[in-house]
Amino acid sequence: MQLFVSLKIIVEEYQIADWACRFIEEYQAAVARPRGDNRERDVISRRTEDKRWVPPDKGIFKINVDAGFDRSRKIYSTGVVIRDWEGRVRVTEERWYQGHPEVSLGEACAIRNGIRLAYETNLTPYEISSDSKVAVESFNNTNMQGSDMSLIVEDCSKLEGRNFCLGIYFAGRNTNFVAHELAKRALAQSQGCLRRMGNAPPEIHQFVMADLTSPA
Repeated sequence: MQLFVSLKIIVEEYQIADWACRFIEEYQAAVARPRGDNRERDVISRRTEDKRWVPPDKGIFKINVDAGFDRSRKIYSTGVVIRDWEGRVRVTEERWYQGHPEVSLGEACAIRNGIRLAYETNLTPYEISSDSKVAVESFNNTNMQGSDMSLIVEDCSKLEGRNFCLGIYFAGRNTNFVAHELAKRALAQSQGCLRRMGNAPPEIHQFVMADLTSPA
């Protein structure tokens, strides 16, 4: 069975529960934010209106990340793609983990993996896009402490020590298909870490091309 969430997003049966959890987390975060609190408004609004993937400025790399979850098998995954200002894929990574963290923590792990991948491949400076508002807001909240999320954020701040990261932004799901498909592929393969330099896996190529040809 498949759930058609929109005209372009299809959620497989085993992913429905986690899609719902992500939706609820984002809704609760929005409700909990005090009225008039605009700390992250600029961070969120800068990318929310994009209808397609948009390349970064010349000399900057763009990282898209996503996480996948399979509660029935108690596993989760992350997908990362780094592209340059011409839209060329420089590296992709798929990681698979045992466990069933909260959705926002899995998404934060994806952001951390994106930062680590950029650092290890020397693809800097960069900006990061995630389709999890909760995770993005957590990374841009300087007052957060004493939680599992804060530990991930602190870990990332050490990797960002040279100020290579130009920003962590929210991206609509229509702009994040490549990372989403990489995370879904990692769930299916369940093979630790798969890294590919210079291009995307053949199964993902259609999504890369769609990002380059979709109307703005």
